Amino acid sequence: MSEEKTINERILYCIGSAAVEKDLDLGQDVTITVKGNVLKIEQRDNQDGTRDLLFKVKLITVEKLDAERVAE
Repeated sequence: MSEEKTINERILYCIGSAAVEKDLDLGQDVTITVKGNVLKIEQRDNQDGTRDLLFKVKLITVEKLDAERVAE
């Protein structure tokens, strides 16, 4: 009987692209709300009694984009 392993990390991989309504600056911090579709879920054994869950999500649309202006 296999024993349940503790989840160490949940990792999100985003693929794809979507149009945005604002210009962005290099080095700028942004907060993004997106709509996406989960394509794949994988488990990675860490060989220490824990595992990581990896979620692969395809980006569909950017629903909200907040950008902080870089100080000049």
